[in-house]
Amino acid sequence: MAEDARERLLAILEGRTKPPISHREFLGYLGDQTPGHRYNEFVPLVNFYDWLNTYRGYFNTLPEEERHWSPPPTADLHAAYLERPLGSLRPAYHPEYAAQHPYRNEINAAVDHYMTGALFSDQAVDAVRTASKATTHPDIFLPALEDAYRRLTPEAARFVQAAVYNIRPSTRMSRLIIVLLTLVTALVMIAGFIWAKLSPWLRLIPLVPLTAALIMLPMYIRRICLIRYLLGITDRPEWDTDGHQTDGAHLVVIEPRILHMQRQIVWRMAGVGLLLSIIIWIGIMLLPQ
Repeated sequence: MAEDARERLLAILEGRTKPPISHREFLGYLGDQTPGHRYNEFVPLVNFYDWLNTYRGYFNTLPEEERHWSPPPTADLHAAYLERPLGSLRPAYHPEYAAQHPYRNEINAAVDHYMTGALFSDQAVDAVRTASKATTHPDIFLPALEDAYRRLTPEAARFVQAAVYNIRPSTRMSRLIIVLLTLVTALVMIAGFIWAKLSPWLRLIPLVPLTAALIMLPMYIRRICLIRYLLGITDRPEWDTDGHQTDGAHLVVIEPRILHMQRQIVWRMAGVGLLLSIIIWIGIMLLPQ
């Protein structure tokens, strides 16, 4: 389960997902500064990942002779740099070679900008700062990257779940009221037919609205609109301020994973509603005239 959550996060960060759970929507979700969201804690982590991904690409395109001066950090580099005599370090790690490190100024600036206790654990910050003195290889940031993954993974899970809901809370509430009014109206009609001792077959008149209301009710409770699902759209979320592949207030759902999750909810809730409808109608038809 944890691996699935990590893979979901990586898919978003690497741009392998589509609206409404693309990298852009994820940044918008994290950047929502309404109550309950913590912009300053999470958006910089995604910015750090994007920067590191770009830097790794630049570093890997360097000629071999330049990358030789900044080899990957060894497992004991941190202890070695702090505790061992300089002569015991691998030649490329010796401080006198710092001028030969590719992108030395960029690494120093990145370390100063990103490696703070506000974003990462003290252990990760210390590890990165120590390793950055000896090499500019992208792998020096692995402790911080692991920290970012750990903190962003639950946020990505909440983001995906929020993207499954295709109707805004305010719209959902109005639809729930309409469904409940339809349900009450149908039941009142049935009660009137029974009170007037009319033919039991007249009780079938409210069959369609009552069944539709019972099917839609559990869907709206789960924040799923059947019509939006069938059209392949979702209400633009509160954090989507400028729109993306939208037709006004709606966002086109392209990501297959979200469509699959919505489909599962629709079928389950439709089954629940239909079962309730059948049970209620059997009871209504069996009531004495």
